[in-house]
Amino acid sequence: MTARRRDGRAFPVEVVFAPLNIEGTLRFTVFLADITARKQAEEFIRQQALIDPLTGLPNRRLLDSRIEQALANSARHGSLGALMFLDLDRFKQINDQLGHAAGDELLKAVADRLRQVTREGDTAARMGGDEFILMLENLSPVPEDATRQATEVGRKLLQALNAPYLLGGQACHNTPSIGIALFGLAREEADKVLQRADTALYAAKHAGRNCLRVFEP
Repeated sequence: MTARRRDGRAFPVEVVFAPLNIEGTLRFTVFLADITARKQAEEFIRQQALIDPLTGLPNRRLLDSRIEQALANSARHGSLGALMFLDLDRFKQINDQLGHAAGDELLKAVADRLRQVTREGDTAARMGGDEFILMLENLSPVPEDATRQATEVGRKLLQALNAPYLLGGQACHNTPSIGIALFGLAREEADKVLQRADTALYAAKHAGRNCLRVFEP
């Protein structure tokens, strides 16, 4: 249950009722325990299961759940969405030349820039390694217009991630490749949308990196 302190602050309590029969009269004792610390520990564990510890972004597990929810919303409201699969070009070179600490700094900086580009209601997530996903919702129901909207966000993301990084006190430059796939055109599983975005990402890599490509059948 939720209890309140004298100053009005709410806090969680565990309440245990125990019946007592005293000379034929039924009475109860009530024990209340403040479980704030336990709730905080449970929330920490829950967050660890759903949040990438390095970047603070949703991880693959939470992303899958949000994609399923986005697909259901698109089917319900008739709007389209887009998945943007992002991979950092030559990330391994930074790890090899500057060390893993610099690589971690780069991943955290990319996460911060993703947050800046992400619109309210959209989701930025880390898939693992140097792979990220940006999920856009509530785009136009017209595929051509939805593609244009997603492409505009992708270009902003390219611009943001092309700006120099300061890694270990040293200015560095890194670029992304981005693959975009629309969803909501038909009922499908989240993995299918991710596969299309991954195919578009491969096309961007094949085109020379530091660019974006939209999936086309």
